Amino acid sequence: MNTSVANKFNDAKFSKTDIFLFLLLAYISSGTSVISNSLISIAVVFVVSGLVFFKRGYTINRNMIVVISLVLIFILVHTIINMRLPPSFSSRIIMLIMLTYFVVSIIGEHFFYLLYKVVYYLTLISLLLFLLQNLQFGFFYDLTLQIQDILQIPPVDYDGLYSSNIIIYTVNTTSFHRNCGFMFEPGAFASVIGIALYFSVVNNKFRIFARENIVLTIGMITTFSTTGYLMFIVILVFISVNRSEFMGKQSNIGIYLFLPISIIIAIGIFQLEFVGDKIIDVIAGSESQLNRSYYTTIEGQQVSLGRFAGLLYDLEDFVENPIIGFGGNREVSANANFYMSMRSINGFSGFIAQFGIYGTILLLIGLIRSSILLKVILKYRYAVFLPLLYMLANFSFEFILAPLFLTIVLYALAISGRKEKL
Repeated sequence: MNTSVANKFNDAKFSKTDIFLFLLLAYISSGTSVISNSLISIAVVFVVSGLVFFKRGYTINRNMIVVISLVLIFILVHTIINMRLPPSFSSRIIMLIMLTYFVVSIIGEHFFYLLYKVVYYLTLISLLLFLLQNLQFGFFYDLTLQIQDILQIPPVDYDGLYSSNIIIYTVNTTSFHRNCGFMFEPGAFASVIGIALYFSVVNNKFRIFARENIVLTIGMITTFSTTGYLMFIVILVFISVNRSEFMGKQSNIGIYLFLPISIIIAIGIFQLEFVGDKIIDVIAGSESQLNRSYYTTIEGQQVSLGRFAGLLYDLEDFVENPIIGFGGNREVSANANFYMSMRSINGFSGFIAQFGIYGTILLLIGLIRSSILLKVILKYRYAVFLPLLYMLANFSFEFILAPLFLTIVLYALAISGRKEKL
């Protein structure tokens, strides 16, 4: 690895404002309450980040103007076709894109260094709270409920029947043995850890037992998440194909040992009931689950479809409007009669159904450009692993427009106009 690049990445300095903006970005991505991802919260972060962006002398670059123009064209076409403008949808998507662009531009090339460092500390805190949760669950749950009430924090599940939330940590009584961290559920936390671990192993020059790598890995394990464990397998492969280049000739023996150990770990992970068996069962039963949901919907209740049943559900909507999707007008989708009672949690297929081929092409261009640029900046091999992790996380959760994940898509665009270069 180029030493000057590595040193500058490691020596990155962040102001309190940088860290504060990142924490705001993380909060509105957490999905932990009706406030965290509300239009008001998004608007506040948009205004604050915009003020800092312009105060520091940055200007919106030409490429970003093109992207916003393409989004506005998308909204305009839907408005003309459907004879109505969904203001909440339109303002939400534009503000999410812009505030993410502002924050990444402000923090700059070192954004993902800050990401994995902050997630590392939040994971460390979560492990301590997770230990207390498992040792004294009743006491800990009551304590977090009291803190939640004192601080007037809205609960994760809206009604507050099965969870407590203290912003930096969430307790879910339906899966109390799993670590939710600062996210709304364990799988979501595992997805964020997966992205952080990716950049942690790069910054630590693929040293397996670096402190951050160990903490993040333990955090991943405590989520007991299928998505998280699959992301961990991808990271093991990523380490295997890069470690020799970073560690030099002295690591050859280690490489020959690490590869078979990685294979054994991967096989072991697939043997876990909530990984291998769960994937097979979910795929096999996805069509019957979807059909059953169509006939068993209850008025006033919304059924959350699984990843693969959600994929089938979204594909029906995609076929109905393949070019530009249904946009913010759910009423024109193929499943218009069921959108109030059924909900897909497959983020990627949901995005394709909503934004069509038009939006998906823009998404993939941003993802590929950023992945290649990060590979060049950080001097590791193969850009394919970051998109794989991104797709795994978004196949399981609706994260594409969540700012923490949107940063990956907008990274190249945001820093392209900056004067500072690594």
